[in-house]
Order: sequence, then structure tokens, then C-alpha cells
Amino acid sequence: MSAPTAQNAPDGAKSVTQFCEFYGISRPTAYNEIAAGRLQSIKVGRRRIITPQQELRWLELLEAEQKGALK
Repeated sequence: MSAPTAQNAPDGAKSVTQFCEFYGISRPTAYNEIAAGRLQSIKVGRRRIITPQQELRWLELLEAEQKGALK
């Protein structure tokens, strides 16, 4: 299987910039989430792409962390 490219990236995939705009977070916050392992991404050349599955996993982790903090 070949690596994804901008032309064949999964449907609904977002660039880091698009992801940040959608969720209202800064680029450093997104890259901190990637570095911490909470947000996964695919490297495409010099760009990072976040698939819908990776996005959903990140949201689930955030929700679990918030539920844990409320206890």
C-alpha cells in the first residue's frame, strides 16, 4: 500500500491548519497534542494530515480525560 498523498488522502481528512480552525485551537496546541501522542496524524511530504478516525480518537480521549477530572 502506498503512502497517502494530497490527492488520495482519506475523505474528510484535515490539514493541521483546517483541524485547528475547526476546533478553535492554536497550531502549537495541535502539535503539542501530536507530540504527547493524544492526536495521531499522517505525514504527507512536509504536511501532516488528520483523518476522521484520528480526529474521533482524539475527541474520545479528551472526553475521557474530562470525565476523569470531574470525579
